[in-house]
Amino acid sequence: VQALTSQAEQMRKELDAQAEQIRAFERRSLETQPIVTNQFIQPGVRLQKFSSRTVAKDFCKFCMDIKAAYRGESKDMSPVDDSEGGYLIPDAQMESEIIQMSENVGVCEQLGGMVPMGPGGFKQNRRLGGALAYWKAAGAAGTESTPNLGQLNMSPETLICLVDVDMELDEDAMINVGNYLASQFAYALAYKKDEAAFIGDGSPTYGGITGILNSDRVTVVPMAAGGDTFIEASYNDLVNCEAAVWEGALVNAKWLMHRTIKAVVKKLKDTANLPIWQSVAGPEPDELLGYQLQTAGLMRGTAATAVSTNFLAFGDFVSGLKIGKRGGVRIDYSDVVGFKNFQKCYRAIERLDIQVNGYTAAEIAANAASQLANPIVVLQTAAE
Repeated sequence: VQALTSQAEQMRKELDAQAEQIRAFERRSLETQPIVTNQFIQPGVRLQKFSSRTVAKDFCKFCMDIKAAYRGESKDMSPVDDSEGGYLIPDAQMESEIIQMSENVGVCEQLGGMVPMGPGGFKQNRRLGGALAYWKAAGAAGTESTPNLGQLNMSPETLICLVDVDMELDEDAMINVGNYLASQFAYALAYKKDEAAFIGDGSPTYGGITGILNSDRVTVVPMAAGGDTFIEASYNDLVNCEAAVWEGALVNAKWLMHRTIKAVVKKLKDTANLPIWQSVAGPEPDELLGYQLQTAGLMRGTAATAVSTNFLAFGDFVSGLKIGKRGGVRIDYSDVVGFKNFQKCYRAIERLDIQVNGYTAAEIAANAASQLANPIVVLQTAAE
């Protein structure tokens, strides 16, 4: 009997709480004022908005409580929580610009060679072994050779961003929420592309993409013995990188590194104890050993230092980093799924693949007479 009484009391409390929610909703629904709009309004239709930010947040919290009870919690932007959208509804004079201080992303598309992909993806043949010439002895038969090819295969993977937005926020925010989300989508997509292009390990986390620092199609230049941390990179190590790259790549070669690694190399001196960093006057970028330098927020910085770790790249990235795209970025929104909850779902989709274009150590060794060399090299710390 005591257990049943306790259950009944609990049910009564839950019913009272739901009734209070309904009463609060009814009170808040009266606290509205007409929206001033130039849009065409059908006869008999009246548009209204909440009289204050507090009322809007209370009403949205009521809706979210109902949604949580019937559908469970989900991630969305709403006026209920300030950090998840509430700050966008002004309750005082407010600057419309949103401060954004983020890592430098979108670098791989600035550097890489772009290729269009059709329905079947993209394929490009690569020379492995060429025709070989031999000195022929008098009266002896010539020696035959067979040129052979490899192939670069690319197939599109899908990047997606999804954000649910409560319509109250969409209508009452002081900025265009759709435009703001478009900028956030652009950053998020660029971040994931750089991450895959530079540190991808071929796992699903990176869309199956293996990036420059983990690829077996770049030439690895090890640092001298004892140089087992990033900050021990030397002038000689950089010279070795220049020597290891395919000579044809030197015309368009660039350095690629994290800004903390840039700080390391700016302090290096050559054998005459002169700084190797060259500051170029005017708008042109600074140079290192006569080659331009590009920093990227997703390259490995000094905080990731470890033995036998690749961290700096050099070469012709147009030739050595291929980025295939199946169309461009598509941004859409729909209120179909969120119709009952007065929500829009914004979505950004991009289909692409990223491949490092070069030769494995085994391919280079098997075709020694062809003198194969890679357009990209990476600097690696010593094993110990």
